[in-house]
Parts: sequence; C-alpha cells; structure tokens
Amino acid sequence: MATQPPAASPDTTPSASVAALPDTLIHEWQPLSNVLLAFGTMTVTPAQVTWSSGQSSPYTLVGTEGGYLLRLESSPSFYDTQNQYIKLIPKADTSGAAPSIEIAFYPGETQLQSDEYIMYGSYFAE
Repeated sequence: MATQPPAASPDTTPSASVAALPDTLIHEWQPLSNVLLAFGTMTVTPAQVTWSSGQSSPYTLVGTEGGYLLRLESSPSFYDTQNQYIKLIPKADTSGAAPSIEIAFYPGETQLQSDEYIMYGSYFAE
C-alpha cells in the first residue's frame, strides 16, 4: 500500500501568517519623499492599500524576499503609469519597530523580475 502524508500537515502549515502582512505594516503612512507627496497618505489594511489622492487597490502578498511584495489587483495609476506591484521595505529602528518604510513601484512582471522600479520613495509612521 502507498503511504499517505499525514492528514494534519495542511493544518500545521502557517499559511495564514505567510499570506498576511505583519501588523507593523498595517498602518497609515505619511509621505516622506517628494515623489510621493502628490499621492498623500498611504493606508495599508489587511486587504487593501489606499492613497488619500484617490487610488486604491485590493492586494495579494506574493513574496517576502527583500521586503513585502504586493500584487495590486486594480493596477492603480501614478503619474500616468499603471502599477501592478509594490514592494514595502520596512526600516526597523533599534527596538524592532518600523517607523518608516521604503516603497518601490513596478508597472509589471517584466520590470519586477529585473528589479526595475519606476518610482521609489519613503513613508513614515506618525
């Protein structure tokens, strides 16, 4: 008889934690870089990213290498360029808190694969 994997395996996999942003990023972020001022405050919730200038998108966390890579489902437009991906890169202080984040904007998969971001800037937490 063929051996079956233990039935408990899927239940013990921390899939919820892999598919969610850490609480330190679920926050309202103020623009620090001039390039981001036009878009205003960025609010990250467990399901959506919203900028006070009107852009918003539900997202899926698709990677955690070198930051938190989000695929923006509605590909919001910034400076007349649609962006399918953003990468949030927390900048931790000595206590481990993330008082600021850097963010890279990628129009599509091709630019993402070669790390050719179209816009890059910083936000800070108040």
